[in-house]
Amino acid sequence: MDLQTVKSILGTFGINAQAVSEEARLDQDLGMDSREVIELCCALEEVTGVRLPDRAINRGATVREVLALLAGPADPPPVEVGLFEGMEAAFAHSFRLSAEMTCDAAVAYQALWEAQHWPRHLPHVRRIEVVYDDGRFQEFLMEVESERGLLRVRSVRQGSPSTGIRFFQPQPPAFLKHHAGGWLLRPLGPGRCALTALHCWNLPGATAHDAAESDRVRALLTDHARVAVETWKRALEGKGQGQGQ
Repeated sequence: MDLQTVKSILGTFGINAQAVSEEARLDQDLGMDSREVIELCCALEEVTGVRLPDRAINRGATVREVLALLAGPADPPPVEVGLFEGMEAAFAHSFRLSAEMTCDAAVAYQALWEAQHWPRHLPHVRRIEVVYDDGRFQEFLMEVESERGLLRVRSVRQGSPSTGIRFFQPQPPAFLKHHAGGWLLRPLGPGRCALTALHCWNLPGATAHDAAESDRVRALLTDHARVAVETWKRALEGKGQGQGQ
């Protein structure tokens, strides 16, 4: 934002543009009271899209200080690291399943993020309905075939192109209390990457200490992860393009 735009906004408060300079103070030079300063903050946020912290501008601030506050980015930079830090330690059960593939990590990431295309490639995925996707956060409803019948789950995901995708299921399969995990991507050089499926879970109270049920759940999740990893490896190796193309 420049000085002329600030002058225009201050004009809506009845302040003469000629009185506005970068050195002018909102209270002493421009005669603004506390209520008007709050209204000014709201007007500046609406025009610029910059979210100003509470009380970031006070009556004694200069126009130069207001301009400096508005010079920052409208949104914080995306989180690109630490998506999986400490995740496994928060659950009673977990495993990782990895494979190397001849495919750029960026291509693999795009295929994994575009969940609406999964039923074309993953035989156990019957249906995907993406209900939210802003490129960084995503939510979808999914139906999956398994030895326990048709499973219906709801997943919320966060993506980082340099790291991978993590998920949490607010609505996991009925035999799980919690289910989370993700896809970790690690470049290995030009046209090569390592893909790791991570699953973390807790069992419901009734089966939390049932060793036989614990083994069955682990086998089921491991089988689904193995099918997914092997399928993506076949689908993506050497193609250089995402599954939607």
